[in-house]
Parts: sequence; C-alpha cells; structure tokens
Amino acid sequence: MSLRFDGTALDSRLAEFAPLPRAVARFVLAHGGGWPLAKLAAFATERDLDGHSDLPLDADAFRVLAEDPLVGTPESFDPTRHAFVVDGDGFQLARNFRQERDIADALGRRLAASPVVAPITDADLAALFGGEPSPEAARQAEAVRRVVGRRLFVLTGGPGTGKTTTVVRMLAALAREHAARHAGAWPRVRLAAPTGKAAQRLEAAFAAERVTIASNRDLPAPWAAVLAALDGIGATTIHRLLGARGAGGGFAHGPDEPLPADVVVVDEASMVDLPLMRALVDALAPEASLVLVGDADQLTSIGTGSVLRDVVDALVAMSPDAVVRLEHSFRAERQLAALYAAVRAGDASAFETARAAAGAAVVVAEATSTGDLRRRLEAWAESLKNELIAAGALDPWDPADDATARRVLDAFAGRQLLGVVREGRHGVIAANRMIESAMRARAGVANGSWYPGRAVIVTRNDAASGLANGDVGIVLRDRAGRCQVVFPGVEGPRVFAPAALPEHESAFAITVHKSQGSEYRRVALLLPPNPGHELLSRELLYTALTRARHAVEIWGAPGVIDAALACPVERATGLARRLRG
Repeated sequence: MSLRFDGTALDSRLAEFAPLPRAVARFVLAHGGGWPLAKLAAFATERDLDGHSDLPLDADAFRVLAEDPLVGTPESFDPTRHAFVVDGDGFQLARNFRQERDIADALGRRLAASPVVAPITDADLAALFGGEPSPEAARQAEAVRRVVGRRLFVLTGGPGTGKTTTVVRMLAALAREHAARHAGAWPRVRLAAPTGKAAQRLEAAFAAERVTIASNRDLPAPWAAVLAALDGIGATTIHRLLGARGAGGGFAHGPDEPLPADVVVVDEASMVDLPLMRALVDALAPEASLVLVGDADQLTSIGTGSVLRDVVDALVAMSPDAVVRLEHSFRAERQLAALYAAVRAGDASAFETARAAAGAAVVVAEATSTGDLRRRLEAWAESLKNELIAAGALDPWDPADDATARRVLDAFAGRQLLGVVREGRHGVIAANRMIESAMRARAGVANGSWYPGRAVIVTRNDAASGLANGDVGIVLRDRAGRCQVVFPGVEGPRVFAPAALPEHESAFAITVHKSQGSEYRRVALLLPPNPGHELLSRELLYTALTRARHAVEIWGAPGVIDAALACPVERATGLARRLRG
C-alpha cells in the first residue's frame, strides 16, 4: 500500500492506535521527531505486529521525512541516533532494517560456493537411490547433486514430496565431501526445527530413512560408511540449538561463540521469523553449510517477516542452483495433490474441478448455522470416539503395554479438526468443549479435566519433562483407575502423570497455526462464517488442507472458500530486495 500525507490516510489522533504503537509515537515526539514521523511510526509498528517489516511510501512521505533527525538511510544509518530507516521506497523500524540487512549480508556471503573435491556422479546417485532415480525422483536427485560445495542451499516443496528423504541423501553427499576435504573426518551435523514437535518428527523421519538407505545390500561400502557416520543424529529446536538464555534473552552462540557445527539443517523453515533467522546466521561458523528445508507456500511465521519465501524468491532470481523445488507428491492421494495445487495457485475453478474429481475424499459442507455446526461436530465426535474405543483408549491399560499406547496415539493421529479462530461459535475452544462433552459421557465421567480418551496439546516448551510446545498426548486409565497421559516418542511412548505436565489445553480441535509440521489421514477445517475475516488467506487454506494425507472436509459457506483463495498473504518486507541487491 502507499501512504500520502493528505490528512486522510493518517489521522492526527493517536487514540486510534493500540498501546504499543501509541508508545512508539510518544517516543518519537519525546526525542525531537515531528508529528508526521510520530504517526507514521505508530502505523509502521502496527503493521509490524501483523508481520510486515517494510512500509511502502510515496514521494510526498519521503519529502516530509528527509530532514527528521530520527530517520536514517542504509548509507547513513547510525544505531545510536536513528530509530527508523528509509530505504528505496520503504520505511522500516530500525530493528527490522538491521535484521534484514544482517541476514542478507550473511546469506550473500554463503552463496559463494566452496571448491568441490568429491562431486556427485550418476553412480553415486544410483547408490543413494537404490538404482537410477525415477523420473518422479529427478528433482530429489538434482538436490543431492547441487548441495555439495554450497554453504547455503534451500529445499522447498509441498507435503509428501520427499523433503526429509532427500535431506538424508543430501547430508550423505555433504558428509562425504567434508571427509574428502578434511582427511577423512566426518562433519558435525545438527538438525533443528522451530518447534519441539517439528524437531521430533524430523528426528524420527531422518532416522527411519537413514536405516532404509543403509539396509540396501547393494549399497557400496564407501556409502555404507557415510550412512553409518550419520547414525544417531538427533534433532532439537532452533532455540535450544543456539543456547537460548530463557527470560534473560539472547543466545549462548553468536559471532563471538560460533555454533560447533559443520552442517546445520533447519526443517519447517517457513515458521522462522526475522529475529530467529538473524540469530541463526549470526551463530554459524563462516565455513559451515546451512540447509533450509520447508514449504514456501505455507503460512508464514507468526512473527515478523516471510523469511523462507523471500529467500526462495531471491535465489530463484539470482542463484537458481542454490534452490530446488520438489513438486511430485509421493504421499498424498492424487486427487488431493490436484486440490493442493489449485489452492496454491488460488484458482477457484481448478479447486472446484479437483473437488468434484476427488469424490468422497474431499467434502465441502455447510456449517454456518448453529444447527449445521452442531451436527457436523457431533458426527465428527462420534467417528473419533469410535476409532479411539476400537484402539482401546477406554479400556484399563497396563503402562508397560506400549503396543496399545501406540495404537491409541495412531488412532487419534488419524483425524484432526482444525480451526481458523480460537474464540466464538466457530472457534476451537467451543469445538473442543462440544467434543469433550461427548468423550466424557462415553468414558462415564460426569465432570473433571481428566478422563480416558482426552487429547491434550502442550503449549509451552519444558526442558524438565522433555515435552515441547505442540506435543499432543492421549489420556489412558491404568488398571488402578489412575489417569496417565501418553505422548509419542522416537524410542517409544512417553508416560506422564497429569500433574507433571507443563501448560496444556485440549486438542480435539486446534488452530491451523498449531498444526504446522503435522500430518493426519483425515482433516476437517472449520472456517469462520464471514468471507471478509482478517485471518482468512490462501496460505491458511493451503496449510490446513495439506495436513491431510487421504481425505479432507471443509466446513463453511462456499463464499468463504472463494474469499480465502482470492486472498494471498502479502507481507511487505525488504529481505528479498536486499538479497538481490
């Protein structure tokens, strides 16, 4: 958008702004800035809270700001004097300018490729892929070939396109290259993700795929040694990787104390915001390789910026060999793949075609009235309840019985209700309340928070328990009548007493944002009834639907779906511009 200082775009009263933007405006006035800058700063702060790091302006605005002592340019910027920066046609808070500048500088330096000592040959690809890569795996093979010798590489693609399986082979190629350049020494590899749940899924998927490749009897001995060197690599959150200092802020690792790693892989990179990416690139040793993995078409981070999307856009334009986009889905049903493609493109006509072709795998149902919504929730709760009962969720349970715990966890992971909003009739809180009522009644529990079959989601990382924000567990009742909460783990189910859990809430329905990094066999998406709702977007619809492997239900008026398809998230940022520059 473009702002003009004509008295209409920016009102002279600061009362229209929230407390934080008002405080920023007062800061400007207290430090000698003028009223135009104060109002603009308030508006930029408001936009920053919505994820925008850059505010496009017109020539009139620049003339007003040119002489303000609090405003600098990229060339004149002084952090001791300037709280804001004018760059090109954009206006930025100083911290956003610094973060984008530092990220762009760091990634730009990494784009200079290192000499390649051990290039990947066709024979190497055949060894890693168990034969000549199929046409469907051609892009995966290209990623393995290209990553060698690079200190920055991005692998992007939708669900089921084989990102994690490709990462294992990419790391094998990087490990062999590192050993060739360092007298046989294997690299120090670190795997990380923005959330604990995503890190656990990455670790489990990585370990399983490594075993699959290594178990090939025809795998040449040199590659078998490489795969053996990758055994036991765990994954952690980015915050833990960098040594977050908790309430005090900051990280243990940074420019003065680089992370002891030769290769760092970050999964679900679309969830990484500007401050965290800046902290990550600051902590990497200059010679380390950074591999970013994620779906650039998903929802952007909750925080400021759209880092992965900006990086992909810039690399495609300026260094296309440093990015590979996987497109063939090995996992989703074909009709769902067509639906995902239509949503990604924002094509309403293609969406309807894919929906019709999918038959029962894609259901669009009215859920605008109270009666419609209640019927949908009751039917969903009944199906979920039956699946959990069949898995043994309500039977007396022996805590040593891992098989039953796995079966119950798998049953719950088979279906997930997602919502756009938390509050109101179409929010996840109300949906949880209704489903819980049905589950509590079936368990024979009149009231109380704990009953067999209850699903809970952790809402805060907890180092003591090892549970992370986003972890989902199911309550089982042991033979003594005590409720225990079972969570999935890489080496088997983890069992906790309810009192030992960190902050948590019910998980029969969760927001789309909380579902990122997860997958389910069936997904139902509850949309708000208002087509103009501020949270509706193409990326939200895409993120929600791509959580499903086999079937989706969309509850809402068709007009709401069309509105979401027509509304892509367009965050105003300067990172891509700086990378290209």
